[in-house]
Amino acid sequence: MQGRSLIAAILIVLGALSSVVVWQYGNFKVADVGRLGFIKQDNQYLVIQYEQQLFWLNPQGIVEKQLDFSTHYFSAKGDFDFFNNGDLLFYHQANATSFIDSIKAYFRITHQAEPAKNIQPTENSAKEFNKNTIIDKSVTHKTGWYRCKMPKFSCQPFAQHLPDFPRAFHLLIKQTDNTVFISSTAEHKLLKLDQHGELQASSSTKSFKFPNQLKLVNNKLWLADTNNHRLVQISQTTNNFAHEEVKFTASVNEKNQFPFLFAVENQSVWVNVANAQMSRGVIQQFDLTGKKLNKLLPKYVQDPMSLVFWQDTIWLADFSALMIEQFDNSGNSLGLFEPKVLQAINTSRNEVIEQGKAIALAGKVAFIVVLLLGIVAAWLLEKRQTIAAFTGGAKGSKQSIEYHIEQSKMAVNAETIERMSQRVKASTPFWLTNRAVKYKATVYIVLAALALLPCLIILQSNNIDGKDTSQLYWFYGVFLAAWFVFVLCFLNLFLKIQRVALGVLGEVIILKNGDQEVSLALKDLRFSNEHLISSTLSIPIGSAKQRYFDQKELNQYVLAQLEESNKLTPMQTFKTLWQQKSPIFIFNVVMVVVMLIIFTIMSLIK
Repeated sequence: MQGRSLIAAILIVLGALSSVVVWQYGNFKVADVGRLGFIKQDNQYLVIQYEQQLFWLNPQGIVEKQLDFSTHYFSAKGDFDFFNNGDLLFYHQANATSFIDSIKAYFRITHQAEPAKNIQPTENSAKEFNKNTIIDKSVTHKTGWYRCKMPKFSCQPFAQHLPDFPRAFHLLIKQTDNTVFISSTAEHKLLKLDQHGELQASSSTKSFKFPNQLKLVNNKLWLADTNNHRLVQISQTTNNFAHEEVKFTASVNEKNQFPFLFAVENQSVWVNVANAQMSRGVIQQFDLTGKKLNKLLPKYVQDPMSLVFWQDTIWLADFSALMIEQFDNSGNSLGLFEPKVLQAINTSRNEVIEQGKAIALAGKVAFIVVLLLGIVAAWLLEKRQTIAAFTGGAKGSKQSIEYHIEQSKMAVNAETIERMSQRVKASTPFWLTNRAVKYKATVYIVLAALALLPCLIILQSNNIDGKDTSQLYWFYGVFLAAWFVFVLCFLNLFLKIQRVALGVLGEVIILKNGDQEVSLALKDLRFSNEHLISSTLSIPIGSAKQRYFDQKELNQYVLAQLEESNKLTPMQTFKTLWQQKSPIFIFNVVMVVVMLIIFTIMSLIK
């Protein structure tokens, strides 16, 4: 390939890569739109969280007040709640979630919190707001909890001694005495703090598995113990904190077994029971003994998220779409709650989604067009080679075996003929050098280095400390296992190539694979670009660029004696190798099928 063909090939590759980038950028743009967070009750208001904003709505959907954390240089993360005097408590994460924490979250690896910070609340900062302790709104705030007076949003740090919360958590403030309860989901732990942020008690990390939302039911503390598939009433007392008092299984079916969010209605709870991907939940009502009652029947919401019981109505937010659906206490839909503020946000949000879809579609179409142009260019500029790819015919191509046969016959000289005659007289076949055997020591060293490479990278990485390495054992284990399988596959292929041998005795060729051996006249030997084929045994010889046998010996003793009329087409070769169950061929087919299955599974995972 040269000249115009090479330029066309470069343009096709660049076009294909560019179209894939555009395609994926469009998909990312769609996936990165804003989503509803938690919805909560604050006295007579419904508080809706959207990205970095909170909206206080009255029952008519009118915004009474709103807050944008970003305008105050905060980046609120996760749950929030209110003290009985209206103060807001939230968690600020100064830096984006690290790659390590993202991997931990994806694989649901337990989070090991850092030791408590050596900071104790002072009298002023703990007991009351003091003008000298209110933080400057223009500074960069440290990661941690903040308590803010509303509506002026004057804030100060809260519970500074607590470790960071890089993963999911849930928050509940008891209105009677402002006790703060926190469930650190990935740490499998519950915390109890007083209204000043001083730690009162904490649970064992063995009692619960991925604890999520906390709620008070008749002044009793209940917890969604997600991976134990249950709701649990636990003790609030400091001396016996988190002791289990009542529990019941909160599964709906074989698919939906993970309760993680719930709302309280009198003597019952409405529970969002998710699937294993923590999505597409079913909202089931249970009484406090675990008896199933009603079930929400959404008409609009497809991916339920947060829910709250307010104004004798159940309010359910959708994670994927920007909508809130209302239900009566029997689970029947009352329609969508459509305040003007959500309508306005939804309009701009939908514009971004449509724009992203259009970009993704353009990238997809461009990719298909580039592929078609590639086929057309290959046909117009490399017609003979293109036909050869499907028929095995391009005799003029340096990659074709016919070219090497022709060159080999031209290179045969008297010395070669004399050497072969002497071997025939002595009845000793000439065995071609198997390069896999010749260089096996080098290959073993390279494969060993490849096998150890990821281990060295992990151990020498400056970005991963010992604690993170120990916590990512499962991820690293899977990664290393996959890498070792990859290396072992190459080793397996290499060992199979070592087992094959080619011998020549005059005009007779000997094909050998392990204990199986076949002899036949070279003029009767069928072949393809990469195989020598008898009726019962086939021997791979590699591609023109990388032969498994010594190139010079193969040309002189084998290719020079082949008849071009015995060349098989690709389809004939495939059929013959399949019928013979050629080990290397079957191995390659199995690997291709396995890779296709893996990529198919990955494409189906959302």
